[in-house]
Amino acid sequence: MILCGILFTSAAILWQLPTDGDRAGYLAWQYVPCDLLMFCLAIRARIAWAWIGQALMQLVVVIWSVTTTGASAHGLLTSYTQPFPLLAVSIFSVGLHRTARQIAAHRTAERVRAEREARAEAIGKALETELNILRDLATLALRQIAAQEEPDPRVVRALEAALRDRIRNPGLSVEPLVSTLREKREHGTDVLVLDDVGDDVVEPAQRLELVSWAATQIAAADGQRLTLRVAHDNESVLATLSSDGVLTSRLIV
Repeated sequence: MILCGILFTSAAILWQLPTDGDRAGYLAWQYVPCDLLMFCLAIRARIAWAWIGQALMQLVVVIWSVTTTGASAHGLLTSYTQPFPLLAVSIFSVGLHRTARQIAAHRTAERVRAEREARAEAIGKALETELNILRDLATLALRQIAAQEEPDPRVVRALEAALRDRIRNPGLSVEPLVSTLREKREHGTDVLVLDDVGDDVVEPAQRLELVSWAATQIAAADGQRLTLRVAHDNESVLATLSSDGVLTSRLIV
């Protein structure tokens, strides 16, 4: 459309001009809007199309000059300076878009670096949190060992079970369930936690309800061998507690 506009404007105005070379040069106002259209093409990185428009405009000028005066020189005297501004704009456009690409690449690199640093920071915080949890779990046994005392076997078994839960059931290794499991195990009760849901997404409210229910049920259980299992039940999550192989309670969240 822009090229068609350049052709139409050039042809419509040129054939209205006098054949006097000096006067035609002053009256050929159509070069300015045509130049502006070509400048816009060049700035938008359509440099080749801009120069095609320039060539078409010069061709129309030559055809008009030949048909009206019999020679091309008359028309070229009015338009020979037109390519120079377009050349300057084209060079400016190349530099402009090169700079824009460099800025975009720099911003992309900065965004990638920021995301990498954020991930590294999040991993570092998660590791620090995990180490603090493990330190709290093992502090008593480690202090007893450092004092050359023999740790309570029930405390050691409870610690081993808690560490096993952190690995196999990280979604359930939260308070108040952790404290309830430790207390129960330290009193000699064997508690097995099975999390079949795993990494599947569970809403925070559902997880809080499940953990609170499990802590309450385990604290009140009387058996010597308890099994807490969390599994999918169609669209819901089913939690069950068995005592010495007998199902004692269940919860659907």
